[in-house]
Amino acid sequence: MKKVRAIALIALAVLTTSSLAAAAVSQHHSYLPMVATLAGDLALLNPGFEGAFREVDGITELKVASGWEPWWDPKATRPEYKRADLVVDPRRVHSGSAAQQWFNNYATHTAGIYQRVIGVPVGKTLVFETWVQAFSSGQDDFTHSNGRYRMRIGIDPYGGLDPESPDVVWSNGGNAVEPYDAYQLLHVEALARSDRATVFVWGQAEWPLKHNDAYCDDTRLYVLDDGSTPSPSPSPVPGGLTEEQVRDIVRQELAKAIRAWLATLE
Repeated sequence: MKKVRAIALIALAVLTTSSLAAAAVSQHHSYLPMVATLAGDLALLNPGFEGAFREVDGITELKVASGWEPWWDPKATRPEYKRADLVVDPRRVHSGSAAQQWFNNYATHTAGIYQRVIGVPVGKTLVFETWVQAFSSGQDDFTHSNGRYRMRIGIDPYGGLDPESPDVVWSNGGNAVEPYDAYQLLHVEALARSDRATVFVWGQAEWPLKHNDAYCDDTRLYVLDDGSTPSPSPSPVPGGLTEEQVRDIVRQELAKAIRAWLATLE
């Protein structure tokens, strides 16, 4: 019996160590330079806004998904950024366990997120797609918006970082949509003019209401071959988890099972 218990304890130690190591790698990755290398489809870092959210510049109110950077118009109020969690409100997550959210109360803002990619094939058509949602209301009925919030997505084909640049090509010809209370897919195309490009998500609260919230999830960037048509967006992995996250869950469940079994031996 002692030998069996010893073997079980060794297995538990290995599982726990592996989980801690994976967590350490994930935490370190959240602070890597926010630049992705384009390689056909799925070029963006963390396109589904999963994993750890970091505090930008150590500011608690600026929690942004790994791989992305916040931006806002300094002439207006800076919104707060945070993780929209599936367990808190499933309506705000398109797939997986999280989405990016930015918001403020009783104030307006023009803000969003961006990511620059490098290694872009010059002269090719880039396609950027994102699911977006807005909630704008003066009341606490979170199922219905009665305010005014607009959203759009864009590509700077020169790789600039200024969302106000005239180089940015915006979805729907620059006309923003109002995707209230449910996710809507936005799509934009731009001809690559440089070996780098920047994608933007843009949101604007027009009225200083109690709630002005924006959400985005499941982004995609790909190259459109000449003469072809856009291929359909790939279905998200069940649960929106990466292979590493699945392995971590398996390790955790195995560790729980071993602990429960050890308890029966005492």
